[in-house]
Amino acid sequence: IGKKMSQVVPHFEDYVICPYNNSHRLIRGRLGAHLSRCARSYPSSKLVRCSFNNTHLYSVTDMKNHIANCPDRVKNMKPEKTTLSTESEPKKFVVESTEDWDKEPPAPTYNPQTHCSTAFIIRNPQGAPRAERREFREKERRRLMALR
Repeated sequence: IGKKMSQVVPHFEDYVICPYNNSHRLIRGRLGAHLSRCARSYPSSKLVRCSFNNTHLYSVTDMKNHIANCPDRVKNMKPEKTTLSTESEPKKFVVESTEDWDKEPPAPTYNPQTHCSTAFIIRNPQGAPRAERREFREKERRRLMALR
């Protein structure tokens, strides 16, 4: 009966009190999940979340003082970038070249039909009726024999 709370509950120092209901005691790591559930149970509460840490909830009047003294404010501050060079503009990197990449090369256009008809390539007609396929195969046999 005369025992301290730290003797009754192990790791009592790690527990925090819910800002919505003082009887809610929970582990610090579970506070974020608890606050989202507990906020639904207390919709009339006028608590405002801190912009530096979502687990910090205060009334509107106390929030101004908290923002000025929030311990997470220092963690979220972005360090200012210091410039080491005195130049304001970066150096321009230009490569001298005699090539003109916009000029078209002197190459003929590629026609796959003429290439296939003059090379030793086996062709297969797709979607033709049976009689046309038979005729095409016969012409292909003659074409391939002539190429050999």
